[in-house]
Amino acid sequence: MKKFFAVFLVLTAVSFTACSVSTNLGATDTSVITEENKKANTLDGKNTYEYEGVTVCLPEEFKVDESGSSIIARPDSYPDKTDNIAFSKAGKDSAANYSKKSIEKNYKSIMSGFTGISRYEKSNLHGNDVIIITYGVKYDDAQMIQTQALVFLEEKSVVITYTSVSGSYDDEFEFSVDNLALAE
Repeated sequence: MKKFFAVFLVLTAVSFTACSVSTNLGATDTSVITEENKKANTLDGKNTYEYEGVTVCLPEEFKVDESGSSIIARPDSYPDKTDNIAFSKAGKDSAANYSKKSIEKNYKSIMSGFTGISRYEKSNLHGNDVIIITYGVKYDDAQMIQTQALVFLEEKSVVITYTSVSGSYDDEFEFSVDNLALAE
């Protein structure tokens, strides 16, 4: 579990590094990932990225940068808009190890600007546990909302971190979180 939180810390640092603009952000909807959502919403024709067995829908103008040590998707308008989606993986783990209380305690200890969890839900993606966490962060002058999707696969865990700074991609980020898919 400590290794998994270390991955969170790295992803948070990567996301913060890409963010330096101060804005006001809205709260994230609390819709649930369900099989019905998967059937009702199709990713056909959408800008998608496959990472470690999970397919993620990206906002149309986002491009994935795999050139550095961290994989990050960001808009064409970067650095004017610093919203981003960061991708990481960790070893095999279990959703049972991550209660809202334990995550909140750990995030408070690793993020000085942590402002609290606004969404915590456990769900399922084709038999794999998923935890969705949305929380606020203040970093220097930037106010941002981060949503993390923790996908617990058979042999590894995948972490997808959506960082909203401008608020411009909140709807697309919400759609992406609610429509994660296993790669075929």
